[in-house]
Amino acid sequence: MGRLIAYHLESDRLHLEAFDPEAAEEVTAVVRAHQDHLKRYMPFAVHIPSLETQREQFASFRAQFVDHDFTFFIRSRASGRFLGGCGLHPRVGPLGAEAGYWLLEDAVGQGYASEAVTILCHLAFRQEALDRVELRIEPDNEPSIAVAERVGFRRECTLARRLPWPGEEPRDVVLYTMFRHEFAQRPETLEVAWFDEARKPMVAPAELL
Repeated sequence: MGRLIAYHLESDRLHLEAFDPEAAEEVTAVVRAHQDHLKRYMPFAVHIPSLETQREQFASFRAQFVDHDFTFFIRSRASGRFLGGCGLHPRVGPLGAEAGYWLLEDAVGQGYASEAVTILCHLAFRQEALDRVELRIEPDNEPSIAVAERVGFRRECTLARRLPWPGEEPRDVVLYTMFRHEFAQRPETLEVAWFDEARKPMVAPAELL
């Protein structure tokens, strides 16, 4: 029997929600309004697809949850406002996953990215029972590097030409890693609530060992 899958995760301030095709119009409009901010570091914002294509992509992202490939909207719990997106993806080999995150310009600097990444670590180490989470960040993306270091990720190395980019040469990335035992030893804790696809509460996965 496979592991139960959380489609919604909540902290005090944030609601991480599985991508939903019904939100495509809302999200596409917001991303277009913030395109100049996003396209510097987010390839998806360089050429924003049509609304219909977005709906298809969002449906595809949601369907990938059964393969333990997770992409979430980030929303404010208090207002429901869309703040950005994040994900945890099984594309870095056995026992690991790559996390990613992005925020709208007016949501930057409020600790939301750090909180979202911490929630993704709970997902990785508790539900998915992984050994490591990786972040791949462009060397000049100082705000994103600050998030990684604030959460407790360690810088390992620079990987040349690892990030494909529309119309350009591949870009370098800095590899940051968090291991399961390191996350378990962090003094700061964040309470996370777990919900299934119908947004019914789930029993939280076992505590970290």
